[in-house]
Amino acid sequence: MKRRVRFVFLLVLASALVGGCSTRSERERILKQDLQMMRQAIDNYTLDKEKPPQSLEDLVNGHYLK
Repeated sequence: MKRRVRFVFLLVLASALVGGCSTRSERERILKQDLQMMRQAIDNYTLDKEKPPQSLEDLVNGHYLK
């Protein structure tokens, strides 16, 4: 379950952030950066709270993401 929640968060964030890039390689580079940032936020939240975030809002309200 934790992996599924994590994957959905990554997918939603990545698709939202990639929108306006021009080349495929640029989009892929930005996507990789965004996924890395999201993974780090989820990991930090999970370590601090000892449970995974239940929503993207948890990460934002906890100041793990802007």
